[in-house]
Amino acid sequence: MKRKLLFRFVFLVLSIAILIFIFNMSSANADKSTKVSGKFIEKMAEIFIDDYKNLDVNHKILFVKSMQHFVRKLAHFSIFFALGFCVNGFVCTFNLSFFRRILFSSVFCLFYAIIDEIHQTFVPGRSGQVSDVLLDFTGSVLGILLMVVSFNIYIRIRRKLNEARTR
Repeated sequence: MKRKLLFRFVFLVLSIAILIFIFNMSSANADKSTKVSGKFIEKMAEIFIDDYKNLDVNHKILFVKSMQHFVRKLAHFSIFFALGFCVNGFVCTFNLSFFRRILFSSVFCLFYAIIDEIHQTFVPGRSGQVSDVLLDFTGSVLGILLMVVSFNIYIRIRRKLNEARTR
């Protein structure tokens, strides 16, 4: 029982932290958001591309601009993947049927994706896009599925350990 409450608490805190992170990122105006993703791209390029530091400033700017759309969409997908994983981890600590756990987690993530895009329409230079809702929801569903698989593996391991103890 203590383990279940610990998992519930951890996944609740992680879910809330991700929700706050999403809200804060969506609250940034277009210029700030572009700068954040641009700096991220520059840091990743410095780490993974050998000659990036040797490029002239114009080539660096072109590279960052060419990667901006991809990185932004990957961020949408990734953060909602994490949200789906954590929300489903939280929901799995309750005695609900498999279908209800999936349904609740999915609906919650879809609802938050919609709310997030609506919120962005009130931020200067930002817009809400249906395609982002679909991308967010896809990420969250895959996160939910990973949690389902992880939870089932965890349950099987616990059962086998309990069976081994009782022998």
